[in-house]
Amino acid sequence: MNNKKHLPMYGVGPIYGFVIIAVTVVAVFAGQKPFFQNGVIEWLKIPSAVIGVLQTSEPMHSVACKT
Repeated sequence: MNNKKHLPMYGVGPIYGFVIIAVTVVAVFAGQKPFFQNGVIEWLKIPSAVIGVLQTSEPMHSVACKT
């Protein structure tokens, strides 16, 4: 029973924190570029709206099964 491997002392927290901070830094720098400055990419407006509607709509089979 002494052969059990222990979990890492810090877990995934440091890696997760580093990735989140790195993504935030990249996003801040990208926000300074003219392409991303307004936060809206015109050619993605319609596809984003369609994806949003599909994600928020309730499937019809679950509506029919409710009592």
